Amino acid sequence: MNGNKIKYVLDAFCNIYDFEDIEKYVTYSGSGEKVKKVIIRPGQNVEGCLSGKEIINFPNVLYRNWKNVSIPFIFNSGAESHLNIITGKPGSIIINFDVISASFYLLSGWHERLHPDPDKYGRFRYDSGIQFILGITHISVVNYYFDILKTALEMLLVREIDFRRQISRPSAFMTHDVDLINTIWIEDIMWCMRNRKFGKIPGLVMRQLRNKNDSSLIKELRILETEKGVTSTFFFMTQKGSVKGIKCADYDIKSGSIRDLLMKLSENGAEIALHGSPGTESDYRRLMGECSRIDMSVSGNRFHFLLFNHDTTPGILEAAGIKYDSSLGFAENIGFRNSICSPFYLYDNKNDRPTEVLEIPLAVMDTTLDRKGYLGTGPGSFQTARLIIDEVKKYNGVFTLLLHNNYFSPYKHKGYREFYTEIIEYLNKEGFEFRTGNDICKLYS
Repeated sequence: MNGNKIKYVLDAFCNIYDFEDIEKYVTYSGSGEKVKKVIIRPGQNVEGCLSGKEIINFPNVLYRNWKNVSIPFIFNSGAESHLNIITGKPGSIIINFDVISASFYLLSGWHERLHPDPDKYGRFRYDSGIQFILGITHISVVNYYFDILKTALEMLLVREIDFRRQISRPSAFMTHDVDLINTIWIEDIMWCMRNRKFGKIPGLVMRQLRNKNDSSLIKELRILETEKGVTSTFFFMTQKGSVKGIKCADYDIKSGSIRDLLMKLSENGAEIALHGSPGTESDYRRLMGECSRIDMSVSGNRFHFLLFNHDTTPGILEAAGIKYDSSLGFAENIGFRNSICSPFYLYDNKNDRPTEVLEIPLAVMDTTLDRKGYLGTGPGSFQTARLIIDEVKKYNGVFTLLLHNNYFSPYKHKGYREFYTEIIEYLNKEGFEFRTGNDICKLYS
């Protein structure tokens, strides 16, 4: 672990907790008595695993309980199970398990980089990931690592360490990817025909004839959000048709009605962001070009189909001038792709340096719940999603939900309108504050 990587992890800790000059009080070292230091002992074969010359022995990874949750220490083995997580005496506190290298490995997506296994769309497969292998998809493991470090620092300095004032409560990031506008009515008519709801069809046809770009579902979505006090972010596509065999937008971002829609959403308090088309995750010029097609300031991005390459995409986002991204979630399951519920700055693995692009992790997506090839639990998934919300609340993180605008339809995607309402009401009850991506950027800057 070189200095860049160690500093990256310590900076990520300080983005969450109110602590300055952390490098004065923490050392990543396997030997030597350090006065007034928290000593974090390096794990086994860290350099070999990071270089790809060795692989993590997953069956032998050490699990220990912290705050009544079993978490893995991926560079420590069962042979060290006799050790306490934290030991020491006043003035010299030791963390016996390597929370630094493990945090970097998870935050940087290093496993995906070393063991690429793309699906037919070019996405990393969930069942090839370390989260699936270790069974930690629904656990924000890095937040637990940071809580261990926080506890050790409190023991060392004999004082409490609080969350940074700006993140004294958890946040909710309600997002909507706008893939479809013009063809939603066709989806709904097909559903009506399959379910023998023929009386609904004339109304759907008339609605489409009255409005070429029918944005009624988006308007209904914002009416609900306004009533519930929800601020949200809409990710719009600028690429129409198909790219690399993947369907993109069915609307023209430059049409007058769509431009009016964007303006009205912005005036209503919603944020407009970019939904980058396939290929933009590896080409910053194309990404910049798509940003420029939206005739307003754009800070954030989410790639269509959650396409993301941990080796190159962070640098692409930074070169394109994107302030934040929210693509890092799994299509196949809900939870934490980088094992953290807090926003974190992406690491440019290719050039071994941190970037200035904030990642707001995606936790729950409607298609994940809906499709049988994914989680497939359907719109009655509130209790499943609530477990993720409860995990985020523990560490004042950000709960990010993706609800496509067409999932607000009472026809093909019947039930998701009620699901979304239930989620909003639970977030309000649990004290979450609704924020746009731009707002979250300001909190973590």
